[in-house]
Amino acid sequence: MVSPDSSGRAVAATTCPNTLCRVRWRKDPGFRLVALKDVRRLTGLEPAEVLRRPSTQQLTRIDESGAREEVVRVPVEVLIEEPEG
Repeated sequence: MVSPDSSGRAVAATTCPNTLCRVRWRKDPGFRLVALKDVRRLTGLEPAEVLRRPSTQQLTRIDESGAREEVVRVPVEVLIEEPEG
């Protein structure tokens, strides 16, 4: 059962033994939008290599001023983890 909470967002309700528990859940994202110019740095692969994969898409982002930016929808498992700090 899914019902809205006080903020209007959906909350999944699961049934626990003898009680009704409300559990908020959020699925981790499977994809990230990466600027085309940053694909090589973040994946270690050339943009053409990444775009040949069936689970990627090249998209164009247009901001309010009309400026365009090429981005790629990349699966998170393809991204290289950058060291923190």
